[in-house]
Amino acid sequence: MIRVIKLAVFNYLAIVFFTVIYYNMQHGSFSKIGKPNVSPSLTDIFSYTTSIQAGVGLPDISCESQSAKLAVTIQQLVMIMSNIFIIYVFTQL
Repeated sequence: MIRVIKLAVFNYLAIVFFTVIYYNMQHGSFSKIGKPNVSPSLTDIFSYTTSIQAGVGLPDISCESQSAKLAVTIQQLVMIMSNIFIIYVFTQL
């Protein structure tokens, strides 16, 4: 079970680490789809980073509201944790 906790902490720290990096380099590096002169918010960057870390890819549709972005991000975080748990279960067999 310690392995599960270590893997979860690693994944969540990687998300935080890259969120900070992407947020600090966003000026000119990132823009919102269809809005080239609008810088993404912290929630936008966090959602983007979580999508990358979860391995789900970037969708053709995107959330417009902050609450929808957070809901999708929470789903991806749950998926990361479930993947870690599945790996743990199968390595114990």
